[in-house]
Amino acid sequence: MSGGTRIAAIRDMIFNNFEYVIGSSDARTTAVDSYANRQGVCRDYAHVLISLARAAAIPARFVSAYA
Repeated sequence: MSGGTRIAAIRDMIFNNFEYVIGSSDARTTAVDSYANRQGVCRDYAHVLISLARAAAIPARFVSAYA
C-alpha cells in the first residue's frame, strides 16, 4: 500500500479499534498515550493518524482553526 490507500487503512484501523471517550485525554495526552489506551476524542484520533502517517513517510499536518 502507498499514499491514499495507506492513509485509508490507518483511518480504518483507528475507526475499528479506538473508542470515543469524552474526558479521556487533555492537552498533555500524546499520540502514544492515545494509541496505547485505544481511546480519545477527535483531536487524539487526528494525532494518532498523523503520527502513523509520518512514521510511514507520508507527510501530514494537524491544523486547528475557528471559522
